[in-house]
Amino acid sequence: SITLCINELIYYLTEFEVKVTTGTKAHSGTDANVFITLFGKEGRSPKLRLKSRDEDCFTKGKTDVFNLLVDDIGPITKIGYIFCRVYS
Repeated sequence: SITLCINELIYYLTEFEVKVTTGTKAHSGTDANVFITLFGKEGRSPKLRLKSRDEDCFTKGKTDVFNLLVDDIGPITKIGYIFCRVYS
């Protein structure tokens, strides 16, 4: 947990490590933008985009790791997700 003080306001932040393993069946993987919301006993995070320095996230059979810094929401109770494909 991290404590920040900005303009005399104190923020309590928690870092979560999220690991996503993409399946290995035919057509697994996506180039879409993937977002999650973390739900905890004390609240929920905003919609967070899972992105990495590695441009090739969510590739078939690969595990991607994301470190997310969010307000203290307490212990995680569930995770919601959505993905958005951009068509050109």
